[in-house]
Amino acid sequence: MAALIFSANPGLGANQAEDILKANADDLGAIGWDGLYGMGRINAARKVAAAIAAPVLDSQAQPFRF
Repeated sequence: MAALIFSANPGLGANQAEDILKANADDLGAIGWDGLYGMGRINAARKVAAAIAAPVLDSQAQPFRF
């Protein structure tokens, strides 16, 4: 799933991809994480859509230009 997220938006950082993985699962059982279902069922379509919509954080310093 992580590879699919990065292929949809290669500029994402590892923390952003992790957040997308956690936030876009179909919650099953108790709300949020639980011992039986974890974060829930993978919803690939929702995760890829979230990856495409996610802003890319500028992690490299850019030279100052006049």
